[in-house]
Amino acid sequence: MDDVDGKKDLMTKRLDRLQEQRQAKIDKQRQDKEDDVVIQDTVTVFTSQFQQEKEIIDQKLEECQSLDSKQLPDQFDSIAIAMENLEKFVADSSLFLPGFVMRQAQESLKKLRNNIDSGRDQYLPKKKFTFKSRKKVQSNKATPSSSTTTTTDDRQDKTAQQDVVDTNALARRLCDYSNLQDQIVDITADEIASKDVKLSHLIRCTVRISGYPSALQMDHLKQCTILSGPISSSVFVDQCYDCKIVVACQQLRVHSSTDIQFYIGVTSRAIIEDCTRFFFSPYNWSYQDIDQHFTLAALDKSKLNWSAIDDFNWLRIDQPSPNWSVLSEQDRVNDWDR
Repeated sequence: MDDVDGKKDLMTKRLDRLQEQRQAKIDKQRQDKEDDVVIQDTVTVFTSQFQQEKEIIDQKLEECQSLDSKQLPDQFDSIAIAMENLEKFVADSSLFLPGFVMRQAQESLKKLRNNIDSGRDQYLPKKKFTFKSRKKVQSNKATPSSSTTTTTDDRQDKTAQQDVVDTNALARRLCDYSNLQDQIVDITADEIASKDVKLSHLIRCTVRISGYPSALQMDHLKQCTILSGPISSSVFVDQCYDCKIVVACQQLRVHSSTDIQFYIGVTSRAIIEDCTRFFFSPYNWSYQDIDQHFTLAALDKSKLNWSAIDDFNWLRIDQPSPNWSVLSEQDRVNDWDR
């Protein structure tokens, strides 16, 4: 009898082990399927965001045809900043994307960069220049080595000149408000119309941007309130803490921040990454001429959303992200002039 019971127990253990292996295989297949869906959703979000920002740059390049020559430097400054932001977006997204998607994005960036360079050469041609020292050493008989050296030097000089022009131009276009504490900053439309605004290293400040900047960058803000009129392209937030941010824009991307109340209107889905304790509600700031500024920024109020949020640290589709929620109506600020 003991021998029979032993064989029975052995058979039961084998069956249990087979059942566990079978269940583990089923669970793995289910998880793989869910992972595939998550990856596809991530790719969809990335592709949509990438395409929208690329189209903005393409549109800015097309606008060059109808701009006055005096407006072209600022236009290409704006394009350069938008391109830099797009490249950063691709780099930041590389951890979540399959290799083939990254290769496609890099190829698109390369073509876009070439288009920008071609447009710059067409609309902002550089003046030819030579050095007096080269004129003194000219001879009737040129050697291959001297020709090669001259060509290399010309290329390096052109690159250096381009870098100086780009750096100075970006500095002229960027309105920078940094290293302030316990200040109220009022920025008018005349100061920042179609320019990029940067807010950096502010503590307990209130910033009111009564205009339509081209882009808005915020980093290292602590216990600040930021109110902005419509922004024609993107808003970037990085390393901010315990703030209230009120913006209407084409795209919103937030990195490495916590305890933020957002009052937003965005034409695409907002993206957050490495963020916690976020609260979202509709854009609700108003000031004189804001309707005109929405028109100038090419933003349609009726098409803005505030609760379509993609959390790149929460890829499950069956559960909402724990990193953000809707701000309750009783906790919302309704009067920003108090």
